[in-house]
Amino acid sequence: LRLAAMGFPEKSNKYNTPGSLTAAVSVGMFYNSQRLIPPQIGELAAQIVSLTHGDPTAFLSAAVLAYAITGILMEPQLPLETQFLSAVSAMEQQFRGNYSEAYQVAATLKAAVLRAEAAEPMSRVMEELQCYSAMNCLAGAIYASLANQNDFDTAMITAVNHSGYSSAVGAITGAILGAKMGSAALPDFYVESLEPVDALCQLAGDMLSGTPAKGLFDDDWDHKYVQGLPLL
Repeated sequence: LRLAAMGFPEKSNKYNTPGSLTAAVSVGMFYNSQRLIPPQIGELAAQIVSLTHGDPTAFLSAAVLAYAITGILMEPQLPLETQFLSAVSAMEQQFRGNYSEAYQVAATLKAAVLRAEAAEPMSRVMEELQCYSAMNCLAGAIYASLANQNDFDTAMITAVNHSGYSSAVGAITGAILGAKMGSAALPDFYVESLEPVDALCQLAGDMLSGTPAKGLFDDDWDHKYVQGLPLL
């Protein structure tokens, strides 16, 4: 964060841990056809994540996740498998000219999709994915989401029961299936102890819808996000 030039992948470090990927979820939620063109989602996710995690496999994985979240929210009727493969393809086409690691990320994530289709034993697959880097944690989340895409609770159990960075895989899996299934699909015990859940829900809604004003801000928006007044 002390770098003179911020937000440019080629100027950053080589960290590749998965905590960076949660920022990409927010970027995926931010997409609106009147705000951005699709390639800007991948670019924005990569630049934001590279502020702290400059390994190309990390910020390219972030681009894939942002594309996937955007796709799920914009076209919820499409199968998750299609969303993931489309997101991988978009990342690869956008970044392969500058980063050879795009091929590695694409191959790793596509393999996770294939393993979910093959219905291999979930516990074995999660261990073999070695979920320590951002790329492999995203692969784990893709696998857990696809293998249990109609059962949020089982998907979360799959996502966190392995020797890797289980909290990161669980967070990403929850974001993917939450976007796909909606909040009504979440078991009550996942939500009832959250603090402050009402403020978080409003923040998420505002992130998705954008400012309600025709200009940049209206008074309520300005109070919440510029002046820092209480959200609720």
